[in-house]
Amino acid sequence: MQANAKSWVPYAEIIAAFGVVVSLLFVGYELNRNNAIQQAATDNLLYEMQDSLYESASTNTVLATSTHKLESGEELTEAETTQIETQLWRFMNMWEMAYNRYREGLLSEQKWQSWNRSFEFELIRFPTGMPKELWESARVTYGVEFAEHVDEVYRRVESGL
Repeated sequence: MQANAKSWVPYAEIIAAFGVVVSLLFVGYELNRNNAIQQAATDNLLYEMQDSLYESASTNTVLATSTHKLESGEELTEAETTQIETQLWRFMNMWEMAYNRYREGLLSEQKWQSWNRSFEFELIRFPTGMPKELWESARVTYGVEFAEHVDEVYRRVESGL
């Protein structure tokens, strides 16, 4: 009887090893799936934040008026300037969040490139975006790597790229 049981040991080890491999494959699948879910959640959060900023720009009549005056080249009051700058900083905070989530692997390369181009246009290339002097006045409040990223965008825009 004992000899008969010993003959099954290699088969049991193969079955156990197969079970471990299947378990590891399942764990790998779940990790990849969780990463995709986290990336989607990050992207959704960015869209929600962007929608909130655009909504405030369209429903807040004072901010809408300030934006229109800025686009028309009219002089802004101190309060209007503060409103515009606050809106710009909110966009800059979103950009840094997207940058950080990308660096953490929570935003895919494709989504990051799309968001990065959007922020670059909105904040730096657009005529009513953030003046470089304003950025430089508070860049130290942002992460070093992100600040260097934004600096590089300003350099590219200044050089005509």
